[in-house]
Amino acid sequence: MPPKLKVFSNPDKPYRREHGLQPGFVSRIFAVGPPDSGKRSALLSIAANEPGGWDSVTCVHLHPETKEMDIMNDQKNYKMFGFHEDGIPGPEYFTSLGPGKHLLWLEELPFTMMNRMQKSELDKCCNFTSTHCGVTIYACSQDFYCIPPSARRSATHLLCFKSVMRHHNSMIGRSIGIDLNDLFDRFCPDRPDHLMIDFASCDPELLVRQNTYNPIKNVR
Repeated sequence: MPPKLKVFSNPDKPYRREHGLQPGFVSRIFAVGPPDSGKRSALLSIAANEPGGWDSVTCVHLHPETKEMDIMNDQKNYKMFGFHEDGIPGPEYFTSLGPGKHLLWLEELPFTMMNRMQKSELDKCCNFTSTHCGVTIYACSQDFYCIPPSARRSATHLLCFKSVMRHHNSMIGRSIGIDLNDLFDRFCPDRPDHLMIDFASCDPELLVRQNTYNPIKNVR
């Protein structure tokens, strides 16, 4: 008999809640789709369903004076960062907030215009800060492929909103082996409808879900 591999815990990664219909903790959820398709509303709904709520909510926005995130004002330790003014917060910021469940919301950042340092901050955020500091990340973008690959590959979940440019849906679908256009036609009749692709769950029945919480079976 060959020796068995042992799974070792990582003392730097104590933050875990298993994934189910509600995304686990920690998660990195990317919502992609055309303007006014419902990305913000879907993420707000997921945030509101987080068991026990959040110990802090930090939003990074291109225009920090915006009112669109005021709905989060009642959250503990809510703070708005300006992308150009403050950048993307790193592990030092979240460590200063203390242990807990932290939410970082990256709202329509100009991914294609980021310089090398800004891309490095995003990469560290998605691939280190999230797992080591207990930070779930929500990120919105109108184009999946505008998100730098290192951040894109860190996603635990992808929220896809239907685009009238069917070839764009096909490109995303081919990269994950799913016919998104067929699923959009069958399960997303209304504009706010979306498909969640769950890369984190070990349950194949949860791989694709309509509007986050309704599993679609036999998609592969």
